[in-house]
Amino acid sequence: MVIEKMKIKNFKRFKGEVEINYNSDFNVIIGNNESGKSSILQAIDLVLSGNKNKIENIGLDNLFNTEIIDEFMNSDRDISKIPEIFVELYLNDTGNMDLSGNNNSEKRECDGLVLKIQIDEEFVKIIDESLRKENAVFPFEYYKCIFKTFADDSYNNYKKPVKHIVIDESNLSNDYYIKEYISDLYSSYADETTKNLFNNEFRKLKKGFEETTLEEMNKKVPTVNFGLTNHSKYSLENNLTLYEQGINIWNKGSGSICMLKIKTSVDKQSENIDLVLIEEPENHLSDINMKKMINDIVSTTQKQTFISTHNSMICSRLDLRKIVALSNNKISTTEFRNIPKDTANFFIKCPSNSILNFILSDKSILVEGSAEYVLFEKFYKIITGVNPSEDNVNIISVNNLGFKRYLEVATNLNKKVVVITDNDKNYKSNITEKYKDFKNLDNISIFSDENEERYTFEVCIYNDNIEYINNHKLTTSENILEFMLREKAEVAFRLLEHLEKDTTGFKIPSYIEDAIKWIRE
Repeated sequence: MVIEKMKIKNFKRFKGEVEINYNSDFNVIIGNNESGKSSILQAIDLVLSGNKNKIENIGLDNLFNTEIIDEFMNSDRDISKIPEIFVELYLNDTGNMDLSGNNNSEKRECDGLVLKIQIDEEFVKIIDESLRKENAVFPFEYYKCIFKTFADDSYNNYKKPVKHIVIDESNLSNDYYIKEYISDLYSSYADETTKNLFNNEFRKLKKGFEETTLEEMNKKVPTVNFGLTNHSKYSLENNLTLYEQGINIWNKGSGSICMLKIKTSVDKQSENIDLVLIEEPENHLSDINMKKMINDIVSTTQKQTFISTHNSMICSRLDLRKIVALSNNKISTTEFRNIPKDTANFFIKCPSNSILNFILSDKSILVEGSAEYVLFEKFYKIITGVNPSEDNVNIISVNNLGFKRYLEVATNLNKKVVVITDNDKNYKSNITEKYKDFKNLDNISIFSDENEERYTFEVCIYNDNIEYINNHKLTTSENILEFMLREKAEVAFRLLEHLEKDTTGFKIPSYIEDAIKWIRE
């Protein structure tokens, strides 16, 4: 059973109606803080739970989009326009007639579930009178929660059509899951006959301890004797632990414990669930362990999985085409499916910490190396008077081989992107021909010095600023340009230190200035 798409209206940060498409295997939901990642998982969880008490415990005032509420309260408060919440889950063809119907906003015959939070019509008159008062407050108390299938049948938490599990590492008890893991592993290797034998031997050991080690002490104690309990709580199985390379599992690091808890939680319920929801699993986990854990969950359960994260390595290490990106009230889903397979594979094999920032930024400037990256923010400030971040511009250092990969992502997302690169003594081949596929796109522009004698960034900086460089003594080397080409990053740092103190007489190469002006248009 798979969620093909979700429609969500006025739920938390999602103002109005928003549609989100999902992949059938796993979905990586990315975004900055407060972008709505957790809200998506919570919306899915609430619909599938069929639990009104869960909604009441959260509080409707915490579920409604605050902006839509404020707009209504500052309007004429027409009760016919009072906001409502709905979350619709459109499922694949399940073959279950109880789920199939047209009880959805599209009035389309298909399988699905819907949660509606709307005013109780029984109290319309009371609500209307309340809203007309000068000191009125929003009438959350008069709302009701309705769980329906697309066949218009009611369901609840005792009769759930779709079963799921929510994994939030922060809510999983260490003790419980470690004990469960040890117990499950023990049971997988020891059958009942072996367990009975071990339990008998364990009791013999305890009895022997009582008759030998405790004997002398018990002679000194009047009326009572010390002994070892045979209560099930202190059975062999409950006293077992595991050692890995000599380290007790209870003393393992938080990352290992986190993986253990999540794995045990999924394993215990995998046969009885249809969906897995994982909330920010990167806490305590390295990138390698993160990928291993997610791949284990997806391959072991064979269930549709939703993962919310702000970890860029998860995005690229898995598959860009599985991403649901939240950024500035825009949700990108289908666009990622159109990213070429070889580009998706490029980021899987050559992951970059910058891909998340690139996807989520409004505008990006891609530069070729560390020297450009070191200096570019200062260049931007000199030309515009503001930092790039104030214009929502992100600067990313990209190896020359990666430019086209980033641009293919930008093409599908319709992002505004500048590439600043060297002509490497052949402008036609390295610029015109290489980027011809992006020439006519309004959102992408390539900037490079057209003069092939000015073949690289350092040459352009040197030729435009010989006097400035000589006056500020960036190096004692006799051949300054040769030193600049050999020690690119070091020279960039030295130049930046001088520019922070004095920009008088310094000229930024014209192609860089043109690029900055273009990205701001």
